Amino acid sequence: MSNEEIPPEYRGWWRITDTSQWVNDGLDDLGTALISLTGYEDSLRMHCLLAYVSCRLTKVTDQRRRDEGRAEA
Repeated sequence: MSNEEIPPEYRGWWRITDTSQWVNDGLDDLGTALISLTGYEDSLRMHCLLAYVSCRLTKVTDQRRRDEGRAEA
């Protein structure tokens, strides 16, 4: 996996059930509120918003570094 790829455990379609920045009422107005995290033509659907988004990895966790054998001693 390159540093640019979204880790497999996060890839896919995710259901949005709660937001801290938007009201939750009407979250499913366009259908089930979802965000896709695939790294290719991702999209976000919630409230009356349908948008294409550019999702990419921005931070590699210490645990992931350890799992891949790149942790600093």
